[in-house]
Formats: sequence, structure tokens, C-alpha cells
Amino acid sequence: MKPIRILRFVLILLAFATAGALSALAAPMQKDAPTATVQYDVVNVRGGPGTDTPILTTAARGQTFAVTGRNATGDWLQVCCVKGGPAWIWQPLLATQASLDSLPVIQTPAKSTPTPAPPSAWRGEYFANRDLAGPTVLVRTDPELNFRWDNTSPDPKVPIMDFSARWTRSVTLEAGDYDFIAQVDDGVRVYLDNSLVIDAWREQPATTYRQTVSQVSAGSHKLTVEYFQARGVATIFVWWEKLGQFPDWRGEYFNDISLQPPPLLIRNDPVIDFNWGLGAPDGRVPADNFSIRWTRQVAFESGNYDFFARTSDGVRIYLDGWLALDEWHDTTAGYVTYIRRFNNVVEGTHTVTVEYYERGGIAYATVWWEKR
Repeated sequence: MKPIRILRFVLILLAFATAGALSALAAPMQKDAPTATVQYDVVNVRGGPGTDTPILTTAARGQTFAVTGRNATGDWLQVCCVKGGPAWIWQPLLATQASLDSLPVIQTPAKSTPTPAPPSAWRGEYFANRDLAGPTVLVRTDPELNFRWDNTSPDPKVPIMDFSARWTRSVTLEAGDYDFIAQVDDGVRVYLDNSLVIDAWREQPATTYRQTVSQVSAGSHKLTVEYFQARGVATIFVWWEKLGQFPDWRGEYFNDISLQPPPLLIRNDPVIDFNWGLGAPDGRVPADNFSIRWTRQVAFESGNYDFFARTSDGVRIYLDGWLALDEWHDTTAGYVTYIRRFNNVVEGTHTVTVEYYERGGIAYATVWWEKR
């Protein structure tokens, strides 16, 4: 063989060897790696374990990934493969088919600039019975108490029916009067500094409870929420508001299209009637690929109501946790008007929740209702 051909052959072998080494480095795989399946319509797949890392792509409900690692706290999972390498998905957005305890902890590079510490989260303890009894079957960190499991389980380790949970956290409050709100199906108890604020420990359809606590002192306070699920739909939302803080719509603005906490911005919005065009809702929110959840208390007369939404792109409207309008999808051009009838609304105060996402292009959201 001529020397030139030998040199060319060696260079080709070296190229293949180098490509193989780089591929192995970029996309580490484990033999018999566990798998995880996306359990929400659209989730963000990121370059690192945190919402402050770049979005590499999005994944749809039912898409399955090999899980190759986790971060130190276990709330983010490294998956394979996206754009030829590993990526990260927030663990509560995934359903896993096996224990992840043996996964290696992936050390990620320290950020070059400091970022604010995340808000305090809930320590969730889950039990395989209604009574918060016996050993826990799952202990995890939950960023928010904002769950609509419907007829599914919070986790494969937790039964679909007849389970309970206890969440605890510390929260820093300003001095003042506060409303504590729980929207639940089935039972709930809420404690502030071990004092019972809401007591609704019973089987019930989705029901909203609101209790005012006066003269809360400034400083750190302990919150405890206890919950049980019997049969059917499983729902639990718990939050608090300083009186006068959100007289209209409480708007939470998120850095993705799947309402993934923590929010970038929480503010009072007098009405849901926005035409942002190609701009952003606020300097802290991106112009594309964002989502919003608005919540408020509304006094209704008894009767039948039509709920309207004119949006680009997806929108959902809930009345006391029941889905009144569901159009959670992209629009092809401009905006679209939707209408859905909700019958037999009982007279009184009800919780209205509106969820909206904008993928790209014009951002437009208007919501209203009319009695029929």
C-alpha cells in the first residue's frame, strides 16, 4: 500500500474514533436505564436542572425518555437524548416506571453569575391511606400546592384512591390580614403556626374554602396542609393573599407554555383583556413561549352561564376546579373566539381560574362570561 493511502486510512480511523468518543461524552447512556414518560400536554426540555437554563426543545404527552441521572435534590432528571446529548426535565412532569434512587447524581457547572434563591417549597409526605397513618410511601419537594390529578396518582408509589398527604413549609409574611384559600376534592385542613384555619375533612366535590386570619405578625410562619383523596377526581389548590393585594385577577406569569413554577411575575390584573401584539406582558416575561394563570373570586347569581375566550394560542377556564372551557392548543393564525355553556351555577362566591399560553407570534387574551 502506498504511503499516501496508508496515511489516509489512518486519518479515517482516527476520525471515526474521535467521533465515537465525542458522541459517548455528549450522550452518556446507562445499560438498562429506567425510562420516564411525559404526563402533560407540553413540557420544556432544558439544558440544565433549573428554569433559568436554556430551553432546548419541548416534549409532548406520552413521549418517553431514558433517564440517565438526577440532580442532588432529585427534582430534576437528566434524560437522553436531545440534539445529540443529555437534557433535563423537571421530575414532577414525568411518570417513571422504576425507582430512581440508584441514579447517579450529575454535577453541573456552577453558574457564572449569582441568581436569586428559589422561594421556599413544600415538603410533601404521602400515605397509602386516608388517615395520614403509618409510614410514608413517598416524600418529595413540591414547589406549589397546585394539583389536578383527576383520576390519576401523584406518583406511581401512591395509590390512585384512598391516599393522603401532609405538606409543610415556612413562609415569610408581612404584617397584616390574610385570606387563606383551599380548593379541594376531597378533604383538607390548613394550619398557620399549628392553629387550625380551614377544617373541611370530608368527602366532597370540588369546593372552595376561604378563611381570613387577622393581624398576622411580620416574619416567618409555619404552614401545614393535610389532604385526603377518597374516590373520583383528585384536586388540591392552596394559596394565601394579603387583603387588598389582589382585588381583581391574581396573575401568575411563567417562563414556559406549561405553567411550570416558580412564576416570573405575580401581579394584580384588573381585567383579562390583553393585546400584546409581538411584545411581552412585562419586561420580566418573554414575548414568546410564556403562560399565565389568573385566579379570582366572583359572585354569581344562580343560573346558566356562557364562558367566552378570544385568544392566541391555548386557553382553559375552570369554575371551582371544574373545566368550563378547554382549548389548550396552538392557533394557526391570529386569534380565535370560543364559547362554552356551564349550567346550573349555584348562587354565591365561586373561584374562576383562567390558564393561557402563548407559543409565538401575536399574543392576545380576552375572557368574559354572560348569564343566559
